[in-house]
Amino acid sequence: MASKSDDRHDSTGILSTLITASHICHYHGVLDAYGHISVRNPNNKSTFFLSHNLAPALISDLNDLVEYRIDDAEPVDPDTKAGYSERCIHSEILKNEKSGTEVPVFDAANHYQSGSKHDFLIRSIHLGQALASNFTKSQATYVKVGTSLVNRITGSHSEAPPSPDHPVVLMRGHGFTTAAASIEQAVYQAIYTAIAAKTQAVALTMQGAFSDAQLLGKVDDSGNITKGSSKSAAKLQYLNDQEASDSSSMNESNGGRAWKLWEREVSVSKLYDNTLKK
Repeated sequence: MASKSDDRHDSTGILSTLITASHICHYHGVLDAYGHISVRNPNNKSTFFLSHNLAPALISDLNDLVEYRIDDAEPVDPDTKAGYSERCIHSEILKNEKSGTEVPVFDAANHYQSGSKHDFLIRSIHLGQALASNFTKSQATYVKVGTSLVNRITGSHSEAPPSPDHPVVLMRGHGFTTAAASIEQAVYQAIYTAIAAKTQAVALTMQGAFSDAQLLGKVDDSGNITKGSSKSAAKLQYLNDQEASDSSSMNESNGGRAWKLWEREVSVSKLYDNTLKK
């Protein structure tokens, strides 16, 4: 039986990518001192790797990574370093592995149990299951970008495993979670989810400030408004399902280009250190 240490050494390729992914997400402002990214163990489908309780930018070697059981989110080695309290997010999504255009919103307040802390942290299997349920199963849907990037989970370019119907779930008062069939795709989704959110926020602000609103109504003989409504001449136009699907297909051929750029950005920064690349 391989030991925990042997399992990590046998997976250095994917773990190097995991470390780089943490650095990229920090470099692009998706993660700060908090947040985390994990990957299923390619040599043991019942476990996954996640760093111990450490800021993403500071993860650098095998000693910073911990192997957890998917069944209960507990470490394979009970004597390992303390981990993130929210590792149940990762374990429950991995249990539930499975493209829609709507983004579900998860509100932890709707799932708190009696006596639990109301701090928005997904610190229990119960809350992890509730969040993971937003990533609904679909055996007919497959990750598109996984065909153009090396699939770090299977180690091949073959057909990717099923993708989530909703690859991103917003978490009220907390942030968001994204799931994908490869580390590279998860990073891509994370970065552009953050960019899209900022773009939408600016667009909504501009719409509110500069839209040419028309006020329609009736006024009685005394000058009082008896009936009225407003009609905005300018509305944001979002992608429909067809546009979103076709745009995703177009982007798949460019996924590798983005990853190579992001990988280079963190490799030349003195802040980040990935000893598995040396």
